[in-house]
Amino acid sequence: MTAMKVQRDHILLPRKVYEELLRTIELLKDRVKKLESANKALQERLNKNSSNSHKPPSSDGYRKGIKNNREKSGKSQGAQKGHKVKGQCQCGRDLEQAPVLRIERRQVFDLPGKLMEVTEHQVEIRQCCCGVIHQAECKEKGNAQYGTRIKSLAVYLNQYQFVPFERLQEFFEDVIGVSISDGVLTGSNELLYEQLEKPEEQIKKALQESKVLHNDETGMRCSGKLQWIHSSSTDSHTHQHTAETGQRRHGCHRHLNPL
Repeated sequence: MTAMKVQRDHILLPRKVYEELLRTIELLKDRVKKLESANKALQERLNKNSSNSHKPPSSDGYRKGIKNNREKSGKSQGAQKGHKVKGQCQCGRDLEQAPVLRIERRQVFDLPGKLMEVTEHQVEIRQCCCGVIHQAECKEKGNAQYGTRIKSLAVYLNQYQFVPFERLQEFFEDVIGVSISDGVLTGSNELLYEQLEKPEEQIKKALQESKVLHNDETGMRCSGKLQWIHSSSTDSHTHQHTAETGQRRHGCHRHLNPL
């Protein structure tokens, strides 16, 4: 068996052993490369949340978001002062030493980069030595739910802009990055319907107390049937409701007709 001399540390190894070591090193390097690639893929999956992917906020769990570790510059947020004239004039003088005549303001209005905001409520649970478990009070009952602003937007787009549920869900998925079910949309509409009961009574009362009231009606298709929309209004209040065909109501344009 022949041996070869390895210069580092002057260790003599048999050629066969040396070649076997080289093959092992290459296998280990290839194994490390594959493990690094797999670890990178796993890290990318773990780092995904509702702010950087289409995952819903409920999938974020109780993990806190990664804080920005950039060093603060000490400058205020927004546009910075200092869009100064630089360079030289045609005459060759330095413009940085020239007097400032005026400052022009140029503002850019845009949407924030992150439209979704997640607020976490941590509910404390304690157990007495007698065995009774006590839980702190919290108005938020479920582990994850949507807030009033996103529900209000959904109702506005559906009831006023007439955006159907399917397109409304596409809007929230594409623009905000959240997935909203039919149940959430239906429940938001029903909740607003209940909350508008008191304002509706106030509108009716204001119309009844008005000295001049305008009443009108027109036909429309509702649930596949012909129905009537009755409208009563003043300069400041309007009330509309639907009724089946044949239940037409006649009002007076100049005298109050009770609703």
